[in-house]
Amino acid sequence: MTAAARRTEEEKEEFSSDAVGQGFDPKEAAEAVKGVAKKVRDTSQTVRKTASTFRESGAVDEMAEAARDAAFAARDTTRSIRDTTEDIRKSGVIEDTAGAVEQTASAAFETAEMASHAPKRFAKSAPKTTRAARRRAKEIKRQGRAAARRTKKITRKEGAKVDRNIRKAGRRVKSISKGLRAKANVAKRKGKNRRK
Repeated sequence: MTAAARRTEEEKEEFSSDAVGQGFDPKEAAEAVKGVAKKVRDTSQTVRKTASTFRESGAVDEMAEAARDAAFAARDTTRSIRDTTEDIRKSGVIEDTAGAVEQTASAAFETAEMASHAPKRFAKSAPKTTRAARRRAKEIKRQGRAAARRTKKITRKEGAKVDRNIRKAGRRVKSISKGLRAKANVAKRKGKNRRK
C-alpha cells in the first residue's frame, strides 16, 4: 500500500468518526470533501509522475521485454517437452517399461506366494518323508536279514549235499578200490595157480 493511499484511508476514518460522533455540520463536511478532493488531485499527480518516471527510465519496457522473454521460454520449453513426450510415446518405451514393471510385479507376487507356502509344505512333508525313510530302512534291513537267512540255509543245505556226495564218492572210491584190489588179488591168485 502506498503512502498516499494510507493517508487517504486515515482521513476517511477521521471524517467518518467526526460525522458520527457529535453531530453533523454541513460546513465541516464541505471542508472535508474539499480536503479529500485535494488529496485525490495530489495522489493522481504523484501517480502520473511515477508512471512517467517509469516510462522514461525504461523500467516498463524492460519489464515488458522480460515478460515476453519468459513467455517465449515457457513456449519453447513446452514444445520441447511435447516433442520429447511424443518421441517416447512413439518409441514404445512407456509400454515396454509398463510391461516390464507388470511382469516384475507378477513374478515378485508368485515368488512371494511360493516362498510363503514353502515352509508349510516342508513342515507337512518332512514328517512323512522321515517316516517313509524309516519304513524303507526297516524293510531293507528285514529283507537283508531274510536274504542272509535264506543264503545261510541254502549254503547249509547245499553244503550238506556236497558233504553227502563227497562221502558217497569216497565210499564208492573205497568200494571200487576194494573191488579192484579184490579182483587183483583174485587175478594174482589165478596167476599163481597158473605158474605152478
